[in-house]
Formats: sequence, structure tokens, C-alpha cells
Amino acid sequence: MDSQLGQNFVKVMICWKFLFYHTVVKIVMTFDVMLQNLKRLHIDSENRFLEFNDIVPYEHNPNDVYSPILVNLMLQAGPQIENLVDLIINELKLKPKEKGLPARIREINRDGILSGFKISMLTNDMQVTPYKQKFSWWDTYNKTKHDLSKSQFKITYVSVVEILASLASLHRFADVLNRSNEDYRKEILNKQYWQNTFDFPSSYEYESARKFPTAWKSKVFRISNYFIYSPNV
Repeated sequence: MDSQLGQNFVKVMICWKFLFYHTVVKIVMTFDVMLQNLKRLHIDSENRFLEFNDIVPYEHNPNDVYSPILVNLMLQAGPQIENLVDLIINELKLKPKEKGLPARIREINRDGILSGFKISMLTNDMQVTPYKQKFSWWDTYNKTKHDLSKSQFKITYVSVVEILASLASLHRFADVLNRSNEDYRKEILNKQYWQNTFDFPSSYEYESARKFPTAWKSKVFRISNYFIYSPNV
């Protein structure tokens, strides 16, 4: 009798663990949690870049300065961008017609939202346009990843700034998506609801727009564009 009870107890515990595990996984693996996981990696990358800037100030070096630190930053940023883009694509249920990262980014940017971002570095006046250069930073990353011993020397300060700017602007977009609701989520891909300004447009006339919180901000870049939806725009 005790043996039977013991076997039943073990079976119940196994079932409970199975149900608990799958319930926890479903709860934990939400868009918000996955985005926060990627944000932690992004913050670390930006901190490392700022440390490099403190050691090797930009104004004392040409744009083509090389450093192993920059190589590692490039290799860190690439997978983060891939995962973040896939996260956005899946959350918005988009279906890119072509494979590859550039095609997936173009699907998100189909109304010109990402390419409309104005991006400049906080430490200097360097302007960055990661979505208007045919993704040259992605080609550099891929070549380096597949031929590290040779291609690493092609990674420069500017190429790292471009890939980090792309990552930061994608986080700006993902942050808006994360805090959206079903009432206006589909409008996030509509350029007319993005205000091209570095600060919240205080003169915005629709009171409903006040419900949108302060946008997430990068430690390295100033990024324009605030999403402010109103059905009357």
C-alpha cells in the first residue's frame, strides 16, 4: 500500500513539474521579457563603447581608427540586431518576402519610419544614417564573422557607430511596440503617427497623446521620432 502511494506521489510530482515548467515558460517568454533580455545586452554594449570613447576620444582619431575592442563590439551587436528584428517581426506578424536581415528590416521600415530617424552621437556632432547606406555595416559584420582573422581589420570606428546606431533605433521602435495596445498597434508601422523631433512635442494638440510615456533613450545616441497616435491626425 505504501509502495503504491509512493508511486502515485511520484507521478503527481512529475505531472506538477511538467505543468509548472510549461506554464512558467509561457509566462516568462513574453515580448516584454525577451525585449528586456536584449536591452540588458544592448546597455552593456553601449557602456563598453563609452568606455572605449573615454580611453580613445573620437576627436583625437580618424574615422578609420582600428581596435580589437571595436571588433568585439561589432561581433556583439550583430546577433543582438538579428534577434531584435526577429522579435519585432514576430510580434507584428509581418511576413517579409525575402530572406536575410536587410529584407526583414526593410519590411519593418516599409513606410520609412526607421530611415526617417535622425540619429546623432551624444559626445560629438557625428550624424549617423544606418538605413540609408544599403546596410554596409551588416556586410562588414558578416564578412568579419566568417573570416575573422583577416576581415577584422576592416572594422573601424564609423562601422561600429553605424551598427550600434541601428541597434539603438530598433530598440526605440521596439520600446514603442512593447508599450502599445491593440487599439493602435497596427498604426505603429504608419509613418504619419511618428513626430520627427528629439523631444516630446509639447504643442501636440490631442490630449489622448499624453498617455504615451517618455521614449526609451540610448546612452550613446540622440534619436528623433516620437510615436503619438490619434485617430484625428
